[in-house]
Amino acid sequence: MCTTQLYHALRQEGHVPKGQAWEDLEEFWEYQGNPCFFVGDPPKDREGYFRNYCLCIGTSVTNWAPNRRSVMPTENKKNARNMKYDGWTSMMLHKRICVEGPREPWTIADVEGLLTEGREEETLDGKRHVQAAFKKKAQEESLEAVPKTPRGLVEQVAQVVNEQIPRIAFNYFTMHTVAWSPLTDLKRAFTYAIGPDFLQYVPNQDLLPLVVGYIFATASGHGSIDVRQRQEGTERLFNIAGDVLAEFLSEGKGRIIRDAQVAEVGEEDVEHIDVDGSEQWEEQVMMDRYGGNRYAGGSGSLWEDSDNPFDGLGGKELMRLYSMLTGAGRR
Repeated sequence: MCTTQLYHALRQEGHVPKGQAWEDLEEFWEYQGNPCFFVGDPPKDREGYFRNYCLCIGTSVTNWAPNRRSVMPTENKKNARNMKYDGWTSMMLHKRICVEGPREPWTIADVEGLLTEGREEETLDGKRHVQAAFKKKAQEESLEAVPKTPRGLVEQVAQVVNEQIPRIAFNYFTMHTVAWSPLTDLKRAFTYAIGPDFLQYVPNQDLLPLVVGYIFATASGHGSIDVRQRQEGTERLFNIAGDVLAEFLSEGKGRIIRDAQVAEVGEEDVEHIDVDGSEQWEEQVMMDRYGGNRYAGGSGSLWEDSDNPFDGLGGKELMRLYSMLTGAGRR
């Protein structure tokens, strides 16, 4: 989530080199839609980047109320973003086909209901809210009514599943891993530019998303726990982030998934992979694929249990992280 917000901001500010793009992330972004990364429309200025980031990690919009008495931030976990559960129709078919024991035959009404509910699912975001952009797209495509004949139903089910194949086949595991790479590089770059004191704010890999918050906070001039107070922003971290992203893209890391889809793989490339998949993501595989296990920190695992690392935080912990983000010592 945070990496996509940073990519959007850098692209909006002209920090993405001409002719370059993070193609894998843009494909993932297209599948998930804006509500996975933004509260409302994507922001267009530095204050907007910071405000959207704060809302998405679970703070309340009331923090910006001009007549608010308390300066301490309040939370609203409903603002925290979630990934959209994609490929619903295909998932339901899988549960229908891959089943042990006898099963009741489907009727025309069953398949008709599957297609109708599948269309409704396509319009929902990760919060189970109707996503305006997807609903508009469906209206523009002028979808025909769900067929009533067996032949028509089978043809439409096949068409829907075929359209969902790219979303299902997309390598979300690799996307997650590679998305952490710029955050790791940024932490290293900021520690070099600011000094070891920076590490007190991001002491381990689990807090890497806070790096994005620091960029937005310094660029928009927020150095106080009261988000209504602002001072002159600084370009420093924003420019460093632009350089890190430019190097990331120039090394071809923005299209790892797309390149893998068309790569020719021989026996020697997969001979060390356990055929049952239990050892598929061991360190050796990651080293072979990415030139080193750069993303696993000393604490926490390589994979996150949630698409939003802030989802599991309690109110006090969330506010503590928020205080770290906006408190003194960053300037």
